[in-house]
Amino acid sequence: MNQVTDVNTAHEDEIKRLVEYIASKLSKLDFLSIGKEYEYEHEYEEGKFKFDISDQSALYLYMLLLTGIHDIYASEQLKLGSNGYRYQLTFCPARSHIDDDWDKSLCAYKLNKFNKPDKLYVFMPYPLGAMHIEMIESTDDKIRDSIHEEAKEDLRKLNKEFGIRLSINKVKNYLPHYLAQTNIDKALIEVLTNCPVHHLSALPYYNVSQYDLFRCQRDYMDHLIGLLENKYEPNQTKLYMLFELPDETLTDYWDKTIGSALAVNEFRLEEIVVKLRQKVEAATAGLKLSSLNSLVYLHNSFMDYLYVLMSVASGYRPVTEPFGRLSNIDTRTGVYFISDKEMQDDTIGRLIYLPHTVCQQINEYEKFIKSNGILFNKLGSNIGQIYMDILDSRIGLINYLKLDEITNTVIQLKLNKALIKERMSQYISLPLNWHRHFIRSLKNIHIGKYSYNSDFNERPVGYDVISAWMGHSDELGFSFYDPFSGLKQSELREFANTLDELIKGIGFTVIQLER
Repeated sequence: MNQVTDVNTAHEDEIKRLVEYIASKLSKLDFLSIGKEYEYEHEYEEGKFKFDISDQSALYLYMLLLTGIHDIYASEQLKLGSNGYRYQLTFCPARSHIDDDWDKSLCAYKLNKFNKPDKLYVFMPYPLGAMHIEMIESTDDKIRDSIHEEAKEDLRKLNKEFGIRLSINKVKNYLPHYLAQTNIDKALIEVLTNCPVHHLSALPYYNVSQYDLFRCQRDYMDHLIGLLENKYEPNQTKLYMLFELPDETLTDYWDKTIGSALAVNEFRLEEIVVKLRQKVEAATAGLKLSSLNSLVYLHNSFMDYLYVLMSVASGYRPVTEPFGRLSNIDTRTGVYFISDKEMQDDTIGRLIYLPHTVCQQINEYEKFIKSNGILFNKLGSNIGQIYMDILDSRIGLINYLKLDEITNTVIQLKLNKALIKERMSQYISLPLNWHRHFIRSLKNIHIGKYSYNSDFNERPVGYDVISAWMGHSDELGFSFYDPFSGLKQSELREFANTLDELIKGIGFTVIQLER
């Protein structure tokens, strides 16, 4: 919520005064004399670029305003690269490191020639980089403290002159505040402002592209330019350059991402889903009710298919009894009760909505186990009782079976992570919670699914909606659907529709188990 009384957030009118001050102050400096290496057609003249501590203060405030990173002015992460002056982000969740036993073709990115993931950056206008390099060379710890105090004094003067209430914190917080108000995913904002991974529940599951980061920077810079109004004219070369980011083609964003490597490749996932589906369809076609072996093979093949389908459709954590029991699912409404991790002592789980395709598949599964449960009970085979136990929710939805050929009886295998990993590694050799990373990092091409983007004619799924679906808590430890939440259940229904399109797009269909 945008609270006018929020003491940590600057109002747009206050930032307008600050931007005008920064533009006026820095455009008076002769940064064009610094040299050709910053793309200015002027020879460098040593000692010609003159500045004082008030200029350093203005540059410090500008860098703080542009990045929202508190130590940006003195950071060693700031360097001049081949594509501009840039700040290297350090977003390295645990799953950003690709283990040797993972299927690397499924991972979100390939390691570079140094066996490391790509580096992503926050970019700066060229003049800012030129001036900062010149200024930082003459700066020690004592001068840095003086610059910080000078910046606070400059803000006090602005406050007094215009009757506003700016502070260093308000300047730093304006970028995340603006992006949040324009429906940008909070996880993306945290990465852009270089917050630590533990700062947000979503970050360990998150993967972000260079283009998405740069797009936020570009839109934010356009906003700051808009605050200058008629003072900003392209023919005013120096002022124009101060607010000009590098061309997006120079950011080298193609296929570059950082964060979780488990945000799996959709094209490879589709290949796996098709393989799973074809295996079940072949087992269905070859089913002989006189052969318990063929029935067990069909059952286990379908369990593999259903496990992956339910993983993507629900985000269920890989617990001892994955996906609960049939009684947890209402296929008529799509309501699904999940109890995989309780965030607080007084919570007993959460409700989400399943996609329509999943509900149809569950109905087909119920029909299959009901008819075969009745049949095999009459024939005196214990598989009939196993099926009736699943149907009556005495045991879990997912169960793997084994035929004891000596006694010709069907054994229900003990369901644990070791068994699930053994079954799933035939198709997806990744940690069992890969699906949570995959859904939390969904993208429309290079742009995150949970941020507004004018290029796509669709309403974004809100950060709070995906967080509620994931079963995450907010920064204070409360559920996103607690009694005081402003969210509607209809928003989770809409997300189920989004997931329905996704699962059909990666090859899932409703398999008819009954011939």
